Amino acid sequence: MKLFVTLLLAVGIFHYSVQAENQYEPRVIKERITISVDGKFPMGRNLDVLFVVDNSGSMDPHQKNLEHQMDIFLDTFVKTAVGAHFGVVSTDQDKGLMGKLVGTPSYLTIGPNTSVQELRDRVLLGTQGGYMESVFGPTMTALSEPLVSTVNAGFYRRDARLALIYLTDAVDQSTHSAWGTANFLMTLKSGAMDLISVSALLATNSNPKCGKDDSSKEPEKIIEFARLLNGKTYDLCGDVKANVTDIAQRIVRGLSKEKYQPGRPLKEIILYTKPNLSSLEVTFGNQKILASQPGQPGWTYDAAKNMLSIDPDLQWEEQVPGTKILISFWPE
Repeated sequence: MKLFVTLLLAVGIFHYSVQAENQYEPRVIKERITISVDGKFPMGRNLDVLFVVDNSGSMDPHQKNLEHQMDIFLDTFVKTAVGAHFGVVSTDQDKGLMGKLVGTPSYLTIGPNTSVQELRDRVLLGTQGGYMESVFGPTMTALSEPLVSTVNAGFYRRDARLALIYLTDAVDQSTHSAWGTANFLMTLKSGAMDLISVSALLATNSNPKCGKDDSSKEPEKIIEFARLLNGKTYDLCGDVKANVTDIAQRIVRGLSKEKYQPGRPLKEIILYTKPNLSSLEVTFGNQKILASQPGQPGWTYDAAKNMLSIDPDLQWEEQVPGTKILISFWPE
């Protein structure tokens, strides 16, 4: 296979293209060489992330706890879900506000240039919202007409995975049922449950030290809703960093239906000059690929052809789309 690579040297950048199979011309080079190979990895499935944040009077410390962990979401999405839509609505049931994405623009598109402060500003809603909180009403209103065609236009994508993250110390005080809301979302996604992710940070009886908006009530409807959609609930007053890390990882897990692997076989990568094998390093973003061992796929080197190949069974770690495989070594 003919493979085009870029040879990067400290003295400059040189472009070589392979003209013949199984041939190479030795070159006298005294700098460390890095060969960049574009494996053309898949982008993965689109992702829409909707935060439903309680903005009633008791929520100031909880909003701030979430705000301080926004770097975890950003780092995770930049690595595995570039292009994810990030939107926030409040639990306010005021008809003029319910379901409307907050901020200008109405949602963020996650990318390498997105700042963590942009995410923090979105989730820090303040505490001037109504005392009758709902997570179900704002969720369904945000994803329904007329808002999806007006103020929320562009956020929701039918083929994207929808991740719902709830932050509240209250019960859902709307007339919507857990089953009715779950059915709404399942209908929205044509029955594809893998396109829905639910995470809820709640104040429950499991932690009596965590103050609830109504100390006599358990958020049973929200817990049941999460159960119906294979979601997960978390202690609002627990380890916020650990909880947010788990939420972020659950959201991006399995984003792509296809195995995360190169779009072309990585065989016969020409090294141009003989490498010092002890100095040879192969990396893919933050994944270090080692030489093949029995039962452990990696890279192999053919000295006769001066070519490197990467085993097709290697388990690739997801990186930022566009990440290239780097082969670095000192010449003999």
